[in-house]
Amino acid sequence: MKNLLKTFIKAFALSVLIAGCGSDTEIYAPAAAASEAVKKAEYIKITPERAREMINRGAVILDVRTKDEYNAAHISGAVLLPVDDIKFLAPSVLPDKSAAILVHCMSGIRSERAARMLLDMGYASVYDFGGIRDWPYGVVTGK
Repeated sequence: MKNLLKTFIKAFALSVLIAGCGSDTEIYAPAAAASEAVKKAEYIKITPERAREMINRGAVILDVRTKDEYNAAHISGAVLLPVDDIKFLAPSVLPDKSAAILVHCMSGIRSERAARMLLDMGYASVYDFGGIRDWPYGVVTGK
């Protein structure tokens, strides 16, 4: 009888230990799920009106056109990072991967490509508002 009781106590202790390990996994699961959500940020197209609202709240304006296009006319406060340089320069030009980034180009083709590249690089809040030619709020012209 004593041996049966000892065996039962050992089995009970082992099951408590195993169950305790299972709860540790649950404790860390939300963190894993949150990091998975960041990895799955989706491409989002917004209107110039929505972009302006976000700019007024501090979002980064990212112009992905060429330097010559930027010098000819750009949105005030926009950061220039040509689409072909994103893979190499984005980490230094855009160090905060959680910042709201509003991407635009001339017509919306390069901005979509750039937005998708940034999302693939782990940027979490990237929005494409198309082309500067559709921007109704004025631009800075000349160098």
